[in-house]
Amino acid sequence: MITDKAIILKTLKHGESDLVIHAITSQGEKIPLFARSALKSKKRFGGGILEPTHCVQIHYKPQKAEVGLSTLLEADLVHDFSGIRTDYSKLELAFYFLKFIERYAQEGLEDNEALYKILGNGLKALESDCDLETLRLFFEVKVLYSQGVLSPMSELQQILAHRISEHGRFQFSVQQRSDIGRIVREAHQI
Repeated sequence: MITDKAIILKTLKHGESDLVIHAITSQGEKIPLFARSALKSKKRFGGGILEPTHCVQIHYKPQKAEVGLSTLLEADLVHDFSGIRTDYSKLELAFYFLKFIERYAQEGLEDNEALYKILGNGLKALESDCDLETLRLFFEVKVLYSQGVLSPMSELQQILAHRISEHGRFQFSVQQRSDIGRIVREAHQI
């Protein structure tokens, strides 16, 4: 049995009461998990704990073969990022973050802790009063740079030199937003 922290990226109903969960572990590995009777079990997965954006402590049995699902045995809520659920725009951006991370996280790659931290910090920043557009730019640049998709060009230095939680200190002009957005879109399509 393995115990680790993870942020849930998405859940899919399988059968009557089972769930297939995609999560990113604290090492940055994307892991698919099968939670048998998750929708019925109040003891192992009580209170809607297995929801996208939730940070959970997971206890699971690793997959036996190269391909397949690990078995989720139990999960405990660490942080639910409840502040995100008070505003539809924040919730929409949170789901965008999850999809963005899911694209770059890889199964079997455990040396990618930066992705987990960027996602956690992005979700935490969303709970506060924030400029959603600036936060989105910070998040995208941080993820793409950490994955080697973006080089540290001068237009991005302001973002790369600061933590996501500091995004509120920055006021980008319309032109700067446009330039950074273009760079991100081009890199994201590679």
